[in-house]
Amino acid sequence: MDWQGHNLHINDDVIHYYRNGNSGRTPLVFCHGFSDNGLCWYRVAERFTDQFDIYLLDARNHGQSSRGIASAQDMTQDVAAVITALRARAGYRRGSLNGRGHSCQLSPRIPRSSSAKIDAGRPRMV
Repeated sequence: MDWQGHNLHINDDVIHYYRNGNSGRTPLVFCHGFSDNGLCWYRVAERFTDQFDIYLLDARNHGQSSRGIASAQDMTQDVAAVITALRARAGYRRGSLNGRGHSCQLSPRIPRSSSAKIDAGRPRMV
């Protein structure tokens, strides 16, 4: 799978994400944990490429996203802004470690942002 990198400008910040480009399919948004980037999910995500429009997010201060002071709440707001901007409202979210926290905190902020949240531990690299 050749993941396409994109930048989304939110206020003065850039959130980088990778996408498989399956427009029209149900979105599946992956949020990584501390010290990772969106591509840490690529092996897991590849299993779902035929079924979903997949987004692998680089959180602020990670991967190719903007650098600067940011709280966990700021990073949760970043994920909410990405979902809103990409209109990925009726999809699924997958998170590990810090990503799981950001994913779970989205439910009250954007009630229709997902039909399910899939929370699990860190993906194991083989």
